[in-house]
Amino acid sequence: MRDYMVETMNEYTQRTGIPLNRFLKHAGLRRSKYYEWNRCYGLETQYNGKVPKANWLFEHENEAIIEYAKNNPE
Repeated sequence: MRDYMVETMNEYTQRTGIPLNRFLKHAGLRRSKYYEWNRCYGLETQYNGKVPKANWLFEHENEAIIEYAKNNPE
C-alpha cells in the first residue's frame, strides 16, 4: 500500500503538473508521512517487533539458570 501510494502520487504529479501538496491534501495524507514512505520506497515493511539481541538468552539457558537456582538456594 505504501509503495502504491508513493508511485501514484509521483505519477499524478508528473502527468498533471499539479503540486504534490494538493494531491496529498486530497488523499488526506500528511506530507511527513508521504516523505517517510518515499524514503522507505521499495524496502520490505519492518514492524516494531522484538529484534533478538546478542545478549539475550535462549529458552534452554533460562531454564538451566532457574533449575540451578532451585537446586542451590544459597
